[in-house]
Amino acid sequence: MQHFLADNFSKLTINVEEKTPPNADDPLFDPETCRTPTSEEHQIPELLSCPPAPKKRKGSFSTDVNESKKIVEDKEIIQIIFPPDQDSSSSTPPPKPSSSME
Repeated sequence: MQHFLADNFSKLTINVEEKTPPNADDPLFDPETCRTPTSEEHQIPELLSCPPAPKKRKGSFSTDVNESKKIVEDKEIIQIIFPPDQDSSSSTPPPKPSSSME
């Protein structure tokens, strides 16, 4: 069996061979065993009406609690990254390094 597909630019020929199962007596290759059920009980029922639209959930106040917790976590992280001075007696900042490149 040959099928021809033609357009304005080229022609395409496709050879299709119909294959039969290797052993037609084998029940695994029986075309009647592998079929989609078509009875009424296997079909998807038609909907009579549409379901209602989803309702918008009310916001909770937990976001305010999370924000305050986040601030505490940020303060802890800053203290870990930039620990306070161990010597609290010196209230003056350390001197700046002098640049004597003259």
